[in-house]
Amino acid sequence: MTVTLEQTKATDIASKADFENLENYGDNLEHYIENSYTYIPIPDSERYYDREEGVLKDFDPGQYIDADEDIVSVLEKLANFPFLWIENHVGTYFSIDGSGDDFSGFSRVSMSGPGSDDFHPSESDTWDDEQEWLTARELEEEHPLVAEEELDKPAYQIITLADLNRRRSKEQLYPVIAELADTLSKKIENEHQSEKDLYPQLRASTIGNWQKSKQRGLDIHIAEYMTLTEMSQVIQASDDSFVSECGFSSKTQCQKKLGSINELRNKIMHANRTLVHDRDDIETVLDRINQTRDILNNIN
Repeated sequence: MTVTLEQTKATDIASKADFENLENYGDNLEHYIENSYTYIPIPDSERYYDREEGVLKDFDPGQYIDADEDIVSVLEKLANFPFLWIENHVGTYFSIDGSGDDFSGFSRVSMSGPGSDDFHPSESDTWDDEQEWLTARELEEEHPLVAEEELDKPAYQIITLADLNRRRSKEQLYPVIAELADTLSKKIENEHQSEKDLYPQLRASTIGNWQKSKQRGLDIHIAEYMTLTEMSQVIQASDDSFVSECGFSSKTQCQKKLGSINELRNKIMHANRTLVHDRDDIETVLDRINQTRDILNNIN
């Protein structure tokens, strides 16, 4: 069964967002310069300051995304916008009983707004008009220790090109490539029972590692030790019917597609390699993900 990248979530690759108010966003400019932040979000005004261009810009509606959007959707949208913005705990209000961060009780109420007809409290919900009720942002600003302990996600999150190059983003992309490698490995194992017949297409190190495992009692087909490049060479050396069974229309297509996917795989697996430098690179990543999915869907 094909891995569904739709199971991934934008909130898992997003960073906690720093933000400012329109009246004083320039006061903390040094903080953003020191951290190499290009954009200064001003969510109250639905604007942001672009440091490189030195101008205020409006949020585009397309920049607002849901925390549960999958990574493919994130890539598609980030290819068109400078950053993406997540607002968590929308419509949820918090109250603290006690003073400061030494609180004696904590309550939260989920609703679409005070006095709203959509508010239907559960047994665990409490609402007291005499208490002060705070948004998630206000809770973070006024009671940071409480917010850190009680909130599973920050009030605001941001996704930039930098976030796509972090390990957590790469980890979300790898499963679909791992599934392709596993599926092709099984196809090769079923097609080529004699491992020695595959030696001409394999590196000496691959053969050596497999032989050492055999000597230690591990009876695993050599296909499990192959890289994507070696799998490509094995498929190209096979007859046309097997090429088709592996999801390719020709040996040339096999070479090009697996070569391209292998480049993506290496950028994902090696921490010292950048996945994306700019928005053109995002389009390349999306294309390679789609190629991987197409092959998996075409495998017989």
